[in-house]
Amino acid sequence: MRKLLLISVIMATTLSLTAQNRANLPSNWQNYKVTKSVQHAILEPQTAQNVINSSEKALFPVEWEIGTTSYDLQTNCTMDSRCHLFPDGTVGATWTFGTTPNAYPERGTGYNYYDNTSWTIAVPTPARIENVRTGWPSYAALGTNEEGEVVIAHDFTAFTLVMNQRVTKGTGVWAQTILSKVTGTKPCWPRICTSENTIHVITNEQDTGFVYNGVKQPLYYSRSQDAGATWDIQQVVPAGLETYTDGFGGDQYAWAKPQGNTIAFVTGSMSTDLVLMKSTDAGTNWTKTVVFQNPHPNFEVSVDTFYTTDETYAVELDPSGNAHVVFGIKRIINVSSTSYSYFVTVNGIGIWNEGSPAYSGLDGLNPDTLDLQGNLVGWAQDRNGDGDLFDDYIEGTTHFAYYRYGGPCSQPQISIDANGDMYVVYTSACEHLKYNNIYYYSHIYGRKYFASSGQWGQIVELLASPDPTDYDGAEMVYPSLSKTMDSQLHIVYQYDINPGAYVEPVANPPAIQGSQNSMVYLTVDKSDFIVNRKEINLTNPTVNVFPNPVANNMTVSFVKSSDVVMNIYNSLGALVMSNKFYVNKGALKDFNISHLSSGIYMVKIQTAEGTYTNKIIKN
Repeated sequence: MRKLLLISVIMATTLSLTAQNRANLPSNWQNYKVTKSVQHAILEPQTAQNVINSSEKALFPVEWEIGTTSYDLQTNCTMDSRCHLFPDGTVGATWTFGTTPNAYPERGTGYNYYDNTSWTIAVPTPARIENVRTGWPSYAALGTNEEGEVVIAHDFTAFTLVMNQRVTKGTGVWAQTILSKVTGTKPCWPRICTSENTIHVITNEQDTGFVYNGVKQPLYYSRSQDAGATWDIQQVVPAGLETYTDGFGGDQYAWAKPQGNTIAFVTGSMSTDLVLMKSTDAGTNWTKTVVFQNPHPNFEVSVDTFYTTDETYAVELDPSGNAHVVFGIKRIINVSSTSYSYFVTVNGIGIWNEGSPAYSGLDGLNPDTLDLQGNLVGWAQDRNGDGDLFDDYIEGTTHFAYYRYGGPCSQPQISIDANGDMYVVYTSACEHLKYNNIYYYSHIYGRKYFASSGQWGQIVELLASPDPTDYDGAEMVYPSLSKTMDSQLHIVYQYDINPGAYVEPVANPPAIQGSQNSMVYLTVDKSDFIVNRKEINLTNPTVNVFPNPVANNMTVSFVKSSDVVMNIYNSLGALVMSNKFYVNKGALKDFNISHLSSGIYMVKIQTAEGTYTNKIIKN
């Protein structure tokens, strides 16, 4: 396999674009909207554009490429947790894999396993793990000590669930079972979580017109307490969800990691409430708690402008068993039963903590309101620090890449450690980073909640290179954050050279050229998330490094007085030199770097005003 990175992100080199004051939207953006059709789930896209060979893109030597796929739609809405850190330090990961448009006959579960030494399956991904065509794999540990593993995916031809499991993770033959189902139903888009040998499964009815126990296109819950051998609960609608008679859609739900017999999931849509479903007896009984009360349920009539979710959610339980729900935000208008319009630049990731009242009303999820409440935990970043967001927008020309319902900030994930510290990861469109000057690229951002102080830290861009510009032509989406962690967060995401999902082309914006995508494994040191340091990447810096190229002595000039941290990294991202000092206004500081080998280095200088990064060539 190709080793593309160290197995850790050098966060000291990537904490950029993290000003905590949200930028303004230019006036020409504030009321710009587009119209989309209302859909409950995707109907197996079959088309694609010209496929580009993966050799046309490059990753940098601080990550691992663990798999490939040309089928690049990893979810309809909410991203599943498809990466798992096991207690012994090994890691398993899955994704939807496919190589051959238009029908993708080989589509199925892409899989790889890290055995504490290396990822064990060569790249490019050779084949799916199933012997039938599947998609949407959900992955979890299995066994008393998490010694095994299980994957459940759907067969979208037979409308059945396909389970594969191994008694010993990472090795041996997958044992495949086609799960039984209630006659007449079409369970699809599975999400699973496990506790020892108990498997909990949520699925959604594929048939949008099917009525089951009075609910159209319902959400099904199933449970096995013997590792899938038998199912003592099969396709029931959890009590409390029967009131949503129009049902839900594919992938509009997500599990928390179980704590003993306490399990929880979140579900909702743009046109329904967002609700937390929680059970303290391993799924026998359920309690529903409304997170967001939708002011216009089911879009039954044309309504005024209001804020709702973008149908991407995640939930996790803290050490006390309380749930914390994160969600993307949308502002919509002119809705009907068949279509709606939304304001494309409205963005943000909100949070709700169990015990808090439900959000409600037309402005209940207004990002400005959530920000004042301290409940807005993510937003698009003002990358050039000019105070305006997406000020490079050109009406009729500029577009956000299409990932179904998600907005500029979307696909949140959340994980909580034993101290109660919360880690939120999400994708966000990047102003001034555009493909062919049309589509905004998206990158992955993270933020930490410090339980000891009750503070949220800085928003950080999770880039695995000392030079942030290395990812200017990279699309980084579908982050899957392991619900378990050690001293690091463990993330798998999809890397592309083109924004958007090409298996689902749309007429407006124009279709995007397809490519073979990489599935990338990334780890981030938990200690590298910070609370109170201003980290703005300076485009008009008050710092200058010269000469460049440099032989032996490098000089740095400072326009303003400041405490300074200066780090120099080699081309592999390793720290080779570090200095901390104070400078007066107008000072020049000289540094002897004659001991460094010839090559390219990254200099990162942190001042009170912000952060300056620059490549230098050492002769």
